[in-house]
Amino acid sequence: AKAAAEALGGGAVGVGLPVEERAAWGPALDAVEAALGPVDALIANAGISPRREGRKVAFGGEGDEEVWARTLAVNVEGAVEGCRQVARRLTARGAPGALLVTSSIAGISAIPFVSSYYCTSKAALLGFVRSAAFDLGPAGIRINAIAPGRIDSDMVRASGDAVNAAVVEATALKRLGTARELGEAAEFLISDRASFVTGTCLNVTGGWAEA
Repeated sequence: AKAAAEALGGGAVGVGLPVEERAAWGPALDAVEAALGPVDALIANAGISPRREGRKVAFGGEGDEEVWARTLAVNVEGAVEGCRQVARRLTARGAPGALLVTSSIAGISAIPFVSSYYCTSKAALLGFVRSAAFDLGPAGIRINAIAPGRIDSDMVRASGDAVNAAVVEATALKRLGTARELGEAAEFLISDRASFVTGTCLNVTGGWAEA
């Protein structure tokens, strides 16, 4: 990632960050700002989708409580804490900024092969974004969500060819999305081109599960 950023004329710094640990965010942001200058945007993209033996973890199954706690800690608390800490830094500087959280089409539509824990966490982010927009807007801070569909990635490939083939068949564009397509949508939402967009979610699904 660092080499790719530098090839485009930008800079990058790698910082380890367990997003669910509140105390880890301050040092991580300090390291980024020391290397690259003040942070003016955040994309909270970390997430987990609990699986066992290649299958979703069903609600009420073995280890139910641990799976629930871990999924919410990473997917919800991690994203919210990142937004909180970046927003506080922006406000302290009197600077505008943009926050973006990665939800999922699974937070909007029922996806039978995805765990209820994951779906709940991604739906929670949508409620957070809608409400937080009114708290942050007066300071010139925008917050939005993005909802990927099936994006070609390690996590998606782990579902198996049969699942992904069925999704492709149900997708208007008849293919999986690419990381680049998702990245360009995310870049739009944190850029000045989306300066009057806040409190909403952009679906990047190729037309899958939109009903």
